[in-house]
Amino acid sequence: MQLSLFSQNLVSDGSFEEYKRCPSSITSSIRKFPLLNWYIPTHGTSDYFNKCCRHDGCTVPRNAYGTQEPRTGEGYVGILGKGNWFEYVSSELKHSLKKDREYYVEFWVSLAEDCKFSSRRIGLYFSTGKPTVSSG
Repeated sequence: MQLSLFSQNLVSDGSFEEYKRCPSSITSSIRKFPLLNWYIPTHGTSDYFNKCCRHDGCTVPRNAYGTQEPRTGEGYVGILGKGNWFEYVSSELKHSLKKDREYYVEFWVSLAEDCKFSSRRIGLYFSTGKPTVSSG
């Protein structure tokens, strides 16, 4: 039996390293989200943490939500879900997925020490277009 494998990462900047500017605080609006290949598709304000940050709120490893080293690289993204409020980040894949092929997906999640609650519903969503937010 011959097994043939081909592996490639279809996510642009999966380690959250490519940014427009080093974060100077936690994210206060979606326009201020500093990553180049990621965006916030909702009205949430997902946060970007990086070792280059000089403000206590967005530093790595210690920041406003606890202490966490990045899995790889210098930065990571923080998302929050509370009541009807949920934060997300989104990115385009480098190439489209092909029908009838299998794909392996992996992502890493860490609960902040200063967090009182967690979710069993963290996941990902694939779409042919950008996610949009309903106004109603």
